[in-house]
Amino acid sequence: MKIRVGQQPLQKTFVVHEDIISRSEYFRRAMNGNWAESDNRIVSLLEDDPHTFSIYLHMVHTNRFPEPTTFRDISTKGLFARFIKSDLVQLAKVYVLAEKLQDTATKNAIVREIMAKSAVQGPDGSKYCPDPIAINIIYNGTPKGNPCRRLVVHMWTDELPKTFTRDVESLPREFLGELALTFRDHYDRSIDGLDLISPTHNENYFE
Repeated sequence: MKIRVGQQPLQKTFVVHEDIISRSEYFRRAMNGNWAESDNRIVSLLEDDPHTFSIYLHMVHTNRFPEPTTFRDISTKGLFARFIKSDLVQLAKVYVLAEKLQDTATKNAIVREIMAKSAVQGPDGSKYCPDPIAINIIYNGTPKGNPCRRLVVHMWTDELPKTFTRDVESLPREFLGELALTFRDHYDRSIDGLDLISPTHNENYFE
């Protein structure tokens, strides 16, 4: 199967094995002859980004996010933060694409990658969760109740970024509402002596 992604002049054509890509319900329907292009085995994703799609294909094959750099080479806090935040934004883009393509396995793999990257400590011990850019991508590209939305809400509840007061205006209103409700739930659970929700030990982020 050939998949055309993006608009000219940056459009790219990917050749993929149908057995591999069939984990996506979107592509299974295309291969079953329901679309006009199925006879030619060509699917067009003209509104999507070729780079994001290339990472999606990598994750379809490996269930892992490609790692062009090693964290031990990032010796300063600024560089570490830049690379982690960039990766989390890219993971958000791939998650939204996998949502569109109805690929549950890849979405679950991305959730694991987001959790793993957010757990990595920088040179000064700092950790980073998805920032407002990544959160906006997730909220703009997923429906209400989506597991990845729950994940980022619980990450921010678990450790509210120091930049919250600066970032609040750029965060989706839905996210802020869910964040407030989760803080209230944490408060109620602490009063009742119950365990708090942990974003590292919860299966509710997977489908």
